[in-house]
Amino acid sequence: MAEVTAKVLCKAAMRKLRILDPAEEPGATELDNVFTEFKRMIKTWGIVGDLVYESTVDQHTLDGSASYTIGDSQTIDTVRPSIILPSSYVTYDTYDYPLTLISERDYFEIVDKDVEGGLYPIYLYYKAEYSAGTLYVYPAGTGTLNLHSLKPLAEPATVDANVVYPDEYQDAIVWNLACRISPEFKGEPTPFLVETASRTISILEAHVKRLYKPGLNNTHIGSANEDLFFRPNEDD
Repeated sequence: MAEVTAKVLCKAAMRKLRILDPAEEPGATELDNVFTEFKRMIKTWGIVGDLVYESTVDQHTLDGSASYTIGDSQTIDTVRPSIILPSSYVTYDTYDYPLTLISERDYFEIVDKDVEGGLYPIYLYYKAEYSAGTLYVYPAGTGTLNLHSLKPLAEPATVDANVVYPDEYQDAIVWNLACRISPEFKGEPTPFLVETASRTISILEAHVKRLYKPGLNNTHIGSANEDLFFRPNEDD
């Protein structure tokens, strides 16, 4: 992964609009405005699972509770996941047991959610509220939760900070950032700019699905106040 700063990508986007010569440095105000749009774009991409490039694994010791909060300073203290992956599982007595991800409807159809009907949970429902999510398990049990999830892309802290995304993100960032800042500098983006930006996003989505999410095709993506969870096929 080649190191590149957010400033390099912001300048490249400005050059696509021909508002910056190759040897020219942008003004401080202009660069700050473009960097702000850069961060907004990355935050939006973090909501859309098809643009989140890798899964993470968080472990937590289950204490028999029916639910656990997850997020900054929560019971499971980590970045709030956007999507829980079906590869999550529970380790109990040295054995690993898969978790079945269920929908909100399926979870709330369970009459007694606090019942300790087994040694370890077998079902998991995730409610991704803002600014923390909640993991609901059934039946309540013990063991070690191994939670596989997709999390929002990290924003660079400053314009001079290195971005921590794979190299294949750079093209999509530059062309889509150029589209975002076009109204501020040049008016509506040109058809070529829009088409190229769209194409780079499609390529990136296909790349992410192929490398990091094989077989995950039924993910429901919602807003920050909606539920984000894997929905099994109704016909299964």
